[in-house]
Amino acid sequence: MNRRKLIERLRNRDFRRAFAEEAVDVGIPIQIREMRTARGWSQTQLGKEAGMAQEQVSLAEKLSYGRFTVATLKKLAAAFDCALMVRFVSYSELLAWKDRVDETLITPPPFNADTALNELAFSETSRAPSRNVASVGATDNVVDLIAYLSRGEGGRKSAHRTLFKPHGGQATNPRAQYTDPEVTNV
Repeated sequence: MNRRKLIERLRNRDFRRAFAEEAVDVGIPIQIREMRTARGWSQTQLGKEAGMAQEQVSLAEKLSYGRFTVATLKKLAAAFDCALMVRFVSYSELLAWKDRVDETLITPPPFNADTALNELAFSETSRAPSRNVASVGATDNVVDLIAYLSRGEGGRKSAHRTLFKPHGGQATNPRAQYTDPEVTNV
């Protein structure tokens, strides 16, 4: 289906809902299977790494399953030693992401093999590195979540303030560097 026809069909609310659900229901199982096989793991081995039964891994890899919990996805991300990002997006961003899907987005490297971290370490902002671009087009307006959360909700302190704090105290720049208090000499 070409782009114009797809956008026209997205004007129908039921089609939009099905389109967005399919992106999750099909995209996540494919990604789980691809990351597992890229590491040469069996479903049993992934289950051990994630603290799950092999049968749960098998279900998670089924295209028709679609009943993921965030807790399960966190376990899988920890097993793969990669980050999990769950967030609401516009349909334009969903379309842009689907257009960019390639092996680097489907099978992110584990932390120790994430060479793009070096590029981020020397950049002035926390935007995604240019060669593994996750922020193109509709995602150019990235919100600095740490700065947003540090403002708290309705004057109340945010629980996230204890996890991250800006270098040198109070941040005045929304793109200020943040550190984990457990990590030193970064």
